[in-house]
Amino acid sequence: MNKNLSLSLQLILIGCLTFFIHELVHFLAHLSLGHTVNFNINHIDLIQPKKIMDNWKQAWVSGSEAFFTFFQGFVAFLMLKKKSSRFWFNVLLSAFVLRLAAALLGIIKSSDEIKTSIAMGLPSYFWTSIVLLGLLYLIFKAKNKIGLKPRIILIHFTLLVIVTYLFSLI
Repeated sequence: MNKNLSLSLQLILIGCLTFFIHELVHFLAHLSLGHTVNFNINHIDLIQPKKIMDNWKQAWVSGSEAFFTFFQGFVAFLMLKKKSSRFWFNVLLSAFVLRLAAALLGIIKSSDEIKTSIAMGLPSYFWTSIVLLGLLYLIFKAKNKIGLKPRIILIHFTLLVIVTYLFSLI
């Protein structure tokens, strides 16, 4: 199989799975609280209750996903430390892309990190900053380990942004 086609398929799969697992974690957090939800491939619709009223429940539902995505990136980084691999670098990069997209969306509509920060009584961009800076630090450390050129990372980043956006439209 063509190397570029194989890489493109890998990026598509990683981007879609990162987004899907993000929603699956939200779903499991809602279930753990006894909420009734509609689970779709790329979003959750809260049915009962119609709105989460308790701050700790909001922090749990929103924060669980942000934590899990950061955890995904951290595990990918640890795997990279054991063995240099573009696959694990792309898993880490996908976690960053998803959280960056959420941060940018947070300008218009509240993101998971913003909801978590507010529910915890923190400044709204507190968790957004922590998660993004943490993942960015891991990417720079991983970049040095794997030896990818910035141009290649930018191409992977761009493809993951496109995949994440397109998956959100489904």
